[in-house]
Amino acid sequence: MTKTILKFFKAHGPYVKGDIAGFDPVKAAKLKSVARPYDAEAEKNLATVTLNMDTTEVQAMIADAEAEFASKAADLEAREAALAAREAALESKPEDTTDTTTPAPTPAPDDAKAKKAGKGEPPVQGGADAAANK
Repeated sequence: MTKTILKFFKAHGPYVKGDIAGFDPVKAAKLKSVARPYDAEAEKNLATVTLNMDTTEVQAMIADAEAEFASKAADLEAREAALAAREAALESKPEDTTDTTTPAPTPAPDDAKAKKAGKGEPPVQGGADAAANK
């Protein structure tokens, strides 16, 4: 019995779109909703089709984009020159030696006052405090 070769245009079972398989004529008739008969010669002819398209609109869009890039490049060059001039002006100025970002140091607490108040370090064993406690 001869087989009918089909090309699937939808997924069906283990077959996906684009698969080519051979079936007996009865089964091939049942698969009409997901596959069409395959013709190898027609497939070859589809690959050699030449398209002639009008590309003037696309070329005009490309020309506009190139003009926009050129104007932005000129603007960028002008901004870079201005930045270089500002950097040169800053380098030529003398540096300010005062540092305003560092806060003034806070004075340390008086250790003698802390000891008199009974706060701070614990008493030393066997020291003068131990004799006073007896």
